[in-house]
Amino acid sequence: MSNWLTISADQMAAILPKAQLTALLASYNEGGIDRFGLISSAVIADIRSAVATHGRSISATPLSVPPEAHIRAMFLILEALQPSLPTLMLEKDQIAAVKAAHDWLQMIRENEKIAATVTQPTDPISASGEVQTSAAAMTIGTTVERQFTRAKTDGL
Repeated sequence: MSNWLTISADQMAAILPKAQLTALLASYNEGGIDRFGLISSAVIADIRSAVATHGRSISATPLSVPPEAHIRAMFLILEALQPSLPTLMLEKDQIAAVKAAHDWLQMIRENEKIAATVTQPTDPISASGEVQTSAAAMTIGTTVERQFTRAKTDGL
């Protein structure tokens, strides 16, 4: 079992007042669209990508986040769900928590020392297994000296 955590719609009760939780759960699968599942998957993938940016391991447990990101992920999910649920108006403290979550995620992406403080999973994805990476974490191509520059082609 991993030390990283998964997030379910029921766990959103930890950060939502009853009226907001009722609005969230009432629209949970409205119109055949699993809004929570769709949005939480995207938010969790973004968090896992940020953690992996500096070569850090991520958990083999699908849709899991490090403990430090658990509550932050819930606020990011809440923010992403809000436009599709007009009755889910965010309070000032929730907006501040969303901003703090975005700031933390940005720091993880930009600062290797901060990324190193993220809890390492007890079940990391092995190098031989399937690996989840983001476009930001991938290196495409190599640096090659340009053969045709303005200086080299001057006078042609």
